Amino acid sequence: MVAWADRQALEATLASGEMHYHSRRTGNLWHKGETTGSYQRLVSLVADCDSDTLLATVRQEGVGACHTGALTCFDPTLDEPLEVPEDVRILGTLLEVITQRSRELPGDSYTARLVGDRALALRKVAEEAIEVVIAAGHQGQDRTCEEAADLLYHLLVVLHVEGIDLQDVWATLAQRHNPRRTQDVRLRQDPP
Repeated sequence: MVAWADRQALEATLASGEMHYHSRRTGNLWHKGETTGSYQRLVSLVADCDSDTLLATVRQEGVGACHTGALTCFDPTLDEPLEVPEDVRILGTLLEVITQRSRELPGDSYTARLVGDRALALRKVAEEAIEVVIAAGHQGQDRTCEEAADLLYHLLVVLHVEGIDLQDVWATLAQRHNPRRTQDVRLRQDPP
């Protein structure tokens, strides 16, 4: 994405390790992800040759960098605004809930319980995977869909607990599909 930054935004970014920008619309400091949960963790920051532009490499958390929910604001093949498919929005909403519960840790939250007990979260993924197999083999499509939804939820919790971004999973799938595109899909750097 492209965004404006002033001295205040740059200082806030360096102090917090999360991207801050200057909103030209409101004239205020904008902490990316503050309202959407789609935070950007700073990996590296470099200036261009005449030091009037910065390039930030970030680790995107949440749905995506773009207000549409896409991973990026740039797609040269699109002539119209990107329509975010319902399945992507549902995953994004679920990831936001998991992130919120892991931050707030409400006592009555099943998600918070899973986040706090790694062994339980891992057992639940194994249990739900077995239930998908049983449902697919003997209980029909409706039950298989229910068990698959449970498996996806528990898998997202485990990925969150392990600090694995869903985008890394997508990149792995893309690499397996077309290994020559690896560099186009993900230029991975671990955060400092």
